[in-house]
Amino acid sequence: MTAGLPVLVLLGAAGLCLLLETTGAGPGQRKREARLHQGVVVAVAGLASWALSPSWGLAVGALSLVLFALVAGTTLLGERAALALLLAAGVAAVVPALSMESSTGSSAGSSAGASTGALLAFVALWAAAAAGLSARAADDAATEAATKAAVLGAAATSFIAAGLVVEAAGAPAVGRALVVTGLGMALGAPPLQGARVDVAHGAPVEAVVLGAPLSLWVLGPAVGSLLASGAGHWRAALDGSLMLALFALPLVALAQTSVRRVVAVLIAAQSALPLAAALAGTSMTAATLAAALGVAGLATSLAALPALAHADVTWEDAAGQGRLYPWRAGLLVLAAAQACGLPPAAGFAVRARLAEQLASSEPWVAAGLLVGAGLSAVPVVRLALFLFAKEPRRAPPPPPAWGAVFGLAVVVGCGVVVAALLPP
Repeated sequence: MTAGLPVLVLLGAAGLCLLLETTGAGPGQRKREARLHQGVVVAVAGLASWALSPSWGLAVGALSLVLFALVAGTTLLGERAALALLLAAGVAAVVPALSMESSTGSSAGSSAGASTGALLAFVALWAAAAAGLSARAADDAATEAATKAAVLGAAATSFIAAGLVVEAAGAPAVGRALVVTGLGMALGAPPLQGARVDVAHGAPVEAVVLGAPLSLWVLGPAVGSLLASGAGHWRAALDGSLMLALFALPLVALAQTSVRRVVAVLIAAQSALPLAAALAGTSMTAATLAAALGVAGLATSLAALPALAHADVTWEDAAGQGRLYPWRAGLLVLAAAQACGLPPAAGFAVRARLAEQLASSEPWVAAGLLVGAGLSAVPVVRLALFLFAKEPRRAPPPPPAWGAVFGLAVVVGCGVVVAALLPP
């Protein structure tokens, strides 16, 4: 059973990737149909969480089913009703966690204050998202923007549920890696990274900004359960991640691809890297993971800087309506880049500090935190896909042929820098 669960999770993730790859709103596909398919994905992910962890998964399943009504609803009234139910379910999931924490006294001092403050901030985010989306629920662009965050949050809950089950079944390293993977997916850069492009595509600014926390919204029951459990390393990781998600994520709202590729890339990278670290044995330390993956991530991000000069054009436009011929190679590049921490990236410094503190006692948690920190660099890293784009329909022009040489030079240079910065 211990060995079968991770395989089951990976197969489920692969199936979700495949489904998402086929549910984008293509040229001849109605947006309503695409939203219906995405809603099914959200519902299935939530129900999978329920099956894996009934203790809190029922709330996740309910949230996901309501999200299904949100993204597949056909009337403004129905979508507003779905938002109201979702807000109520989220608050109902958080309040017991707050009560449990205060009654058990499992935390003390600043840690308890930070955890309680983070959960209360979740409630505030839910209320803001409900207000923003209910005001613009009839807007297809606004609903699509919110759906992206909701799908990502639903996928993250499945990883957290699976991690808790695997850890309880006797594989703590794999279980912790899965939990940190889910936290990184939902608490890293993705919730707000698409704001600029969604607005450029016609979504109202207030709907995009207020609806972006839906990823955190869906994750609420899982976070409440972990915070109330009293586990010290989870509490530290969550406190740091939540504070970063609430205050630093707007700094990384740079770029966005289509929802199916965003989620496919994140699921593939965020599941493969921690699992590989957990299964590699004690020889793979957090520092080794940072050294190996930081070089590729930093190099890819720097190689993408020329694309920032054309910030008025989306990635889909430059790639010819999302056609990216060597996109599988791009996925491999992104998978390595996920674990990179860039100085301008929101969140890396704090998560790296947490990882350093946990490196000796909890090496797998530390490695997972580094992977989560890499999510902060995703918006910049994704711009590197301009180097792979072909057949641009309008500006910007394709990058010059010497881009690969430039990237190789950056890799070598970054290798020297990373080697110098890492502690002996």
